[in-house]
Formats: sequence, C-alpha cells, structure tokens
Amino acid sequence: MKHVEQRWRGRRLRHVVVSVVCLALAIGSAACGGATPSSASRGGGGGSGLAGQGSSAGASGTASAGASGTASAGHDAGGGGSAGTLGTAGGHGGSADAGSGTGAEIDLSGTWISQVKTPATESGPIVGPTAANLQLVFRIVFSNVDGMLHATYAICDLTSVTTPDPAKLIVTFTPAVIATLTTKFTESVGALHAGDSVPFPKLTILSGVDAAGKTVDSDSDSHPGVTIPASIGGQLSMKGYVGLTVEASLTSKLTGPDTLDGTVSVTANGMIVGSDNPLLTSGTISVVPKTSEIPFSAARLAGDVPCSEVLKHFP
Repeated sequence: MKHVEQRWRGRRLRHVVVSVVCLALAIGSAACGGATPSSASRGGGGGSGLAGQGSSAGASGTASAGASGTASAGHDAGGGGSAGTLGTAGGHGGSADAGSGTGAEIDLSGTWISQVKTPATESGPIVGPTAANLQLVFRIVFSNVDGMLHATYAICDLTSVTTPDPAKLIVTFTPAVIATLTTKFTESVGALHAGDSVPFPKLTILSGVDAAGKTVDSDSDSHPGVTIPASIGGQLSMKGYVGLTVEASLTSKLTGPDTLDGTVSVTANGMIVGSDNPLLTSGTISVVPKTSEIPFSAARLAGDVPCSEVLKHFP
C-alpha cells in the first residue's frame, strides 16, 4: 500500500510539474495540449488574454496573435494604416498585409496657386521677335460637387521683359486686362489620392475678342478689344487695342494633400485692331515660351482666394 501511494504521489507531482510547464509555455508557444506551433496569423482576429494589443496596420486587417505569440507592431503598414501597438505576450507576431499605399482621399476644393518663370520670345510691331523672360502667376479654384470638379483658372500676373535690353519692347498687361484673363471648366472626376493625375482640359482664354473673332470691349474702357500699353526702345509709346488669346495646357499629379507638381504650356497672342497712335493700325503681338512644357509646383490655400491676395505670396 505504501508503494502504491508513493507511485500515486509521484504521478500527481509529475502532473503538477507538467501543468506548470505548459502554463508557462502557453505564453510563448502552443507545444502543450496537442496544438501545433504557428506564427501570428495575417490579418486575422485579435488574440485573447495577454495578446490583445495587436492593432491594425494597413488596409487589409488587424495583425492578430497566433498560437506562438502576439502580433507585433504590424510591420510594413500601408499608406493610411497605422502600426499597431506591440502586444504584451512574447513570441513572433506576423505582420499585417500592407495597404494600397494611396492614402486618404483628397478633396481638391480650395485655391491652388503657382508661379512660373521661363525664357520666351516676345514680338510686336516694328521690333520683331526678341528674347524675353516671362513670369506667370496663376490660380485655380476647385470645388467638388457630386463627383463633378468645377474649376476657375485665372492668370494673376503676366509679365515679360526683353533681354538683353529691357527697353527694347515693353508690353504691359494692366490690372484691368489681367482681370479678364480667366476661364472656367467642369470635369468628371473620381476619388483622388496622392500620386493621382489631376484632370485638366486644354484651356483657352479670350479677352477683347469672342470665339467668332469679333472684337469685344472686355475691359470696359470704350475702346475695341482690351487696351495694352506698349513702349518701343524707350522712344515710342502707344496704346494698342487688342483681341487677346491665351492658351494653356496643364498636366499635374498630386504630391500630397495640399501640393501638386506638373508642367504648363502657355502662349499669349494678340491681334491689334487699332491704337491711340496713327502709326499703329494693325499688327500682332505675342509672348511664346521657348519650351512647351514649363515645370511648376502649386500649393493650396483655403477658400476662394482672389488674385490680389495670391500675388502677396510671390513678391
């Protein structure tokens, strides 16, 4: 009987020891109870007990604790997904599936502003073509309504300076003329994210002339077309009455919630229909950049910001 009792006590002691060992191992592995070891599952449900801190990482789901431990911090989180907090239990947690990398959807609403500077060729009556430096400041006001992108494109400044002699030909686009250099467009657009292209149609601005080529007093100064002052060689000054056509093409991609980069192609051509000087009754003026694709970067301002405020950002 004493021998049997010792064997029973020995088995009970071994059972207790094994139970304690299994309880300890349960934190780090599934070696006891017949379960096979496994790593943390990918994108599964959260672990229980001590492993319950695995958080989401990326779009595909939460990192969960497998039998061999808790989820780690959700490695390789995709764009828009936040890495989970590290689980408390030991072991190697699996990483959650990476997200698409596109991040949050971007609403373009607001005023996007940019300045470009580029070499150009300027020409006008008497002087002919001459080298010039062109500066262009523009704004684009976007609003997104029911999947339709409504936009107003406006030139806030258009300045050209002839080189090497800045007095050779000076063509001035006055504030009254600049105020007419605007156009609107509407585009159908889906969800936009960082890295996506922004849709722009080819833009045509008519000032002092309509689509049929008829002159229009767009600047309301009682003269046909728009009035553009010009000076030739610092000796001859006059005001030309011009029908002006500005064409612009833009390609761009969103580089962040409030920034986009791209290229712009722009030309300005004018048909002279008269002037305040009898020496100038007809002719053309033009400002044409030497490159057809001028790099630009645009930043967003909140709301509908007028040109007067936009120009303060480009002193």
